[in-house]
Amino acid sequence: MSARSGRLVIFVATLAATHPALAQSVRGTLRDSATREPIPGAVVTVTDSAGVFLARSISDEAGRFNVPRLLASRRLHAIRIGYRPFDGAIPTDAADSAFVSMVAIPSLLDPVAASSRRVCPGEKTDAGALDLWEQARAALLAGVVARESRAPRARVRSFWRQFDPVRRRLVDDSVWVKEINADRSYVAARPAWAFADEGYMRESLGGNREYFAPDDAVLLDPTFVATHCLHSVPADAAHPAQVGIAFEPVVAGRPDTLVDVAGVLWMDQAKPALRSLEFRYTNLESYAKDSGGLIHFSVMPNGAPVIDRWSIHTSVLAIDRDDESSRIRRRAPPRPIRTNVRLLGYQEVGGEVAYIGWNDGSTWAAEAPHVSGVVTDTLGRRIKGARVWMLGARDTATSSADGTFRLNYSFSGTYYLIASDSLLASMGISRSVPAEVRLTAPASRDVWITLYPRSMVLPLTCPPKSYKPGTGVLIARVIDSAGAPVASARIDIEASQAIVAGDTLIHPRRGSGESGDDGRFVICGAALDQTLAVRASKNGKAASGSITAWKDDVVSMTLVLKDARP
Repeated sequence: MSARSGRLVIFVATLAATHPALAQSVRGTLRDSATREPIPGAVVTVTDSAGVFLARSISDEAGRFNVPRLLASRRLHAIRIGYRPFDGAIPTDAADSAFVSMVAIPSLLDPVAASSRRVCPGEKTDAGALDLWEQARAALLAGVVARESRAPRARVRSFWRQFDPVRRRLVDDSVWVKEINADRSYVAARPAWAFADEGYMRESLGGNREYFAPDDAVLLDPTFVATHCLHSVPADAAHPAQVGIAFEPVVAGRPDTLVDVAGVLWMDQAKPALRSLEFRYTNLESYAKDSGGLIHFSVMPNGAPVIDRWSIHTSVLAIDRDDESSRIRRRAPPRPIRTNVRLLGYQEVGGEVAYIGWNDGSTWAAEAPHVSGVVTDTLGRRIKGARVWMLGARDTATSSADGTFRLNYSFSGTYYLIASDSLLASMGISRSVPAEVRLTAPASRDVWITLYPRSMVLPLTCPPKSYKPGTGVLIARVIDSAGAPVASARIDIEASQAIVAGDTLIHPRRGSGESGDDGRFVICGAALDQTLAVRASKNGKAASGSITAWKDDVVSMTLVLKDARP
């Protein structure tokens, strides 16, 4: 996963493995030694007598496993988060099934024998953290092996948002949804060794920056532990009943301009599983010190973890280059003390998985958050029939007789809720102040929305000083026969009084103007007791319409250009 020029890049690759001719398979069932319950999501590995890896698979929902059995297969290993590792001999009879009992760890804080230990310079690493890290690695490996064994299809929504630098208001928002073959996670787009050597941020000569996030493959790689100090973190108010592994980059011997990551990998204690990875980028300028990200995990029916939500939030900076007239190249100072930067804004990229399906028919769906609330007028009276929608989205909800509404949404995130009457809503014109709503699956959010009078909204839609309360407004659109908007079409107006159309000089009783880039134009200040005729034309094509009786103070119209008659 990377953030580059305000876009989320998802790299998906197919993992292929080749094996020698298979003799049979090693089959069996994993069960809890105390409860006898099946253990799903355990990684089962077959090795030779010297411990050399030969093949691996993952146990299913019933604890069953089936691993290719090569001629040299001698030993069976099983690991799963929350359990002590198992190691035993493979039954000599190929027809036999192995019934493996695994011993649960009473608490993830209890020590577990780690396969390797590393001493971190400083005082923040403890043996318990290394033991916890081995438990986390077991869960991360389960996710990787599950995708290798049975890659699912996933429906993914990606987003990019840009915010202003002062009040952090949303200024741009892009969303796209795609179906992917999820044979690999939303990866870091670079190998683990590249992060160890070059860091998690790459900057071009022009100053554009690309930020990366660590994925399961990076966390599993030995270079991650080799470049980070670990220490255990107890549960806090934001992470109840969890235990965390905090990590910080090793600074000694590495470039002082290298951007790394620090954060916490959180795990559930009661039912051992990965919960989230929260991280921040280190060694950045003061304007960018809050840049970081979040990766959230969910457990699939087969017991393996999957990244179902992720985001990276960063500062957008402008770098003021030094005067190179002297042609003396100076070594750049460490980023935290640089002063040649300006804050242009903030951006957030990320995504969320809505649905996962496997070939055997099993599925997983995210619990969708929703918004509910009440629409009122400025006096607090509840409004029936108001249209409510998310800024930039198509789905809408209509308030009921008591003013209440409910708007389902497929993905968590930050949105802006607006409302209007049905007519103005069809034109995308809001009669409310955008309300920021932060949704986190599967929670809901209650919002009160105030609908302001049209007389307060229409002046913002009309040309300056053209609207007066009690006059009519025509909002029209010019399109071609295929339905595409027609820009810069000539608009001619005839009325029995002076009106204003766009920014065009208006003459009494007649006026003219042009449609905008989206084919729209607005006529304001029309007398409600007079008729209004409109004609649009461009390149020999024309269309006309009229209002003979104003039934409302706002009227919409669509003009379809056709060949003009001679």
